[in-house]
Amino acid sequence: MNVDNNIRFLGEHKIKNSDGTPVVYNKGDVVTCRGKTYIANRNNVSGFSPEHGKERGWEPFSSTGTMNFTNSDVAPEVPNEGDHWFNSSVGKLYIYISDQDTSQWVEL
Repeated sequence: MNVDNNIRFLGEHKIKNSDGTPVVYNKGDVVTCRGKTYIANRNNVSGFSPEHGKERGWEPFSSTGTMNFTNSDVAPEVPNEGDHWFNSSVGKLYIYISDQDTSQWVEL
């Protein structure tokens, strides 16, 4: 899947906003649902859990081949270059990079 829009991490998936209106996701929106990460594969995705699959507008994020994405208060133990980690305890996004001398998480 090619994601033409910017990828936006929006946190835990919601069907409705606090005021009762439906939440509408767009292509490239990334959410978590029951510990898994999903990405919207089209615009105007609403009313269904990401667990309902491609037909309802969602794909597992890792199936895109882009990177692994982790939403946790602890960094992944075995990251690969390019992986992203959203540190849920401080609300910051990191990318794992490797150069000639070191490998490390760098805040975006």
